[in-house]
Amino acid sequence: MGAEIRQAMREKIAAMSHLFARCDHIVIDMGEADRCFDVVRAQGFVARYQAQYEQDPSLLGPNIRANYEIGAKMTLSDAAWAAGEQTRIFRRFQALYRDYDLILSPTVPVTPFPWTQLYLEELEGARLRNYYHWLALTYDCLLYTSDAADE
Repeated sequence: MGAEIRQAMREKIAAMSHLFARCDHIVIDMGEADRCFDVVRAQGFVARYQAQYEQDPSLLGPNIRANYEIGAKMTLSDAAWAAGEQTRIFRRFQALYRDYDLILSPTVPVTPFPWTQLYLEELEGARLRNYYHWLALTYDCLLYTSDAADE
């Protein structure tokens, strides 16, 4: 997560902590959420763009084509694994809500960047593994409920 976002979350949570009976820093075992999202996302691209891709793939943008092609190579085994992983992650969240009523977390790890920049290639000096990985907090749900821990 970007240092600016991390600091902003710490400040906001510190300012609100008096509103809660308890404010804990938690880390959830997200299993293989990145890989799971890759599978589910790619399958969605196949479902959405198959007819257009088969008609004329050049009419689709490069990211859509790339996602479609990744999804088209996936197997039923990939789909079954992803469904199972989604269920395991969901159950971890169900267990979490036995002890917590509210989760506070940023949704993206960076401040806004120019609209002409399609995506981030790196975050805090580390190259991201693909063009949408900068959005990982929206699907990976790294949860912060206090201002503790440098991640």
